[in-house]
Amino acid sequence: MEIIEHDLDCNCHRRREWIEIDGVFYPIEFSVEDPNTPPMSEEEKQKLSEFLTNFKRERLE
Repeated sequence: MEIIEHDLDCNCHRRREWIEIDGVFYPIEFSVEDPNTPPMSEEEKQKLSEFLTNFKRERLE
């Protein structure tokens, strides 16, 4: 997980996580309300990866 800060006054709490889909890593960026929120767990990343993989396959059919 990376914390993204646009400048010293930035309070958007942006994060970047890397998700592996079919052996390729893709960055996803999102905001969190609480900056103390823990990063995504490996289980959450896996679920998101499975969802995106299924979505990608459905689009190609």
